[in-house]
Amino acid sequence: MRSSSISIKKLLNPEENTAVAANRDDLPYERYTFDDIKMAWHSFAYEMKEQGKESIYSALKRRDPKMQKEHQFLFEVDHKVMVDIIQQVLPDFNNFVRKRVKNYHVEIQVDVTDNPDEEIIHLTGKDKFQRMARKNPSLHTFKSIFNLDIEY
Repeated sequence: MRSSSISIKKLLNPEENTAVAANRDDLPYERYTFDDIKMAWHSFAYEMKEQGKESIYSALKRRDPKMQKEHQFLFEVDHKVMVDIIQQVLPDFNNFVRKRVKNYHVEIQVDVTDNPDEEIIHLTGKDKFQRMARKNPSLHTFKSIFNLDIEY
């Protein structure tokens, strides 16, 4: 199982991470759709899962990107700790999406969401059950009576 690490060299030399930003005018600039961004987004998420970075995978799959302006997308997470974790892979994430959509003007930014319960894409049976049970509390009784096991 692989783990993520923080590179001191990258933290001390941020200009290496922004080398692409300086030469964007010379790089491809093709049209893309929002669906293309979402496909690249999910592809990167699965790549993170394969590398053993489950927390990044979960964060990427939890919410879809939001378009702020042309070529600027917002990635919302639930808390500041997740922002710090995502910041470590953000240059790779931006480059991955840019290559996939063949447009180097795309920029992804990370921020803490104002509404943590809003627009969540439920991944597990437990998440789905909890949401349905909030709307209809009698589901807990139903689960107990029939001894149902929700996938956790």
